[in-house]
Amino acid sequence: MREWCRRVRASLLPYALQRRGGAKVAVGNRGEALAAKHFRRAGWRVIGRNVAVAGGEIDLVAEAKYGTVAVVEVKTVSRRVGQTVDAKWSPERQVNTTKRQQLRKLAAALCAAKGWPKSRVRFDIVAVELRDDGTHELRHHAAAFGWRGR
Repeated sequence: MREWCRRVRASLLPYALQRRGGAKVAVGNRGEALAAKHFRRAGWRVIGRNVAVAGGEIDLVAEAKYGTVAVVEVKTVSRRVGQTVDAKWSPERQVNTTKRQQLRKLAAALCAAKGWPKSRVRFDIVAVELRDDGTHELRHHAAAFGWRGR
């Protein structure tokens, strides 16, 4: 009976909590939390984190007071203090063409589900570098790419 209760309780957990675990995911979750905090401070309303849509998951969806919706890809890395890294390994550079195409498909599915026009949606990238001394650096690239090209 106890095993059954544990399975039922586990099945009631949110999707993101059930499937995510480990040190690498903890770094990603911390970056997403910092990105959400950044958007809230800027006056945006965070609609959702780890938003599951047909075909995948969107890290963060935020809405501005004037109606623009940002589909946000958050890339987080952990670095030692004083560690220098080649620019080609920066977190924002990891959002390649394939990832951009996937985000466009996910955003189209989200627009269809919510009834939003595509013109209302933009794609942002947030790069977070966590340092081992507890500090962080956050870079927000607003409208990093569009529905076509780039």
